[in-house]
Amino acid sequence: MTHAGCSLKLILDWAWDRVVDIKDQLDQLCKNFFLDHHNSLLVDSFKKLKKELTALFPKLYTFIGNVTNGSWKY
Repeated sequence: MTHAGCSLKLILDWAWDRVVDIKDQLDQLCKNFFLDHHNSLLVDSFKKLKKELTALFPKLYTFIGNVTNGSWKY
């Protein structure tokens, strides 16, 4: 059965092609994570990012709480 010229097979084929395309894009973005000569630099960068985010998020949650409950002033 078709509606507006689209069959279920056409929609499924399009959706699967998008899945494959997105996977290929993610593979390209992530390939450096698995290259040996970049690995130690990436691990160090992620450790630093984790440390910074771990410090930032509690402050951000406190700020959001203060803004939403009205205790934060300009």
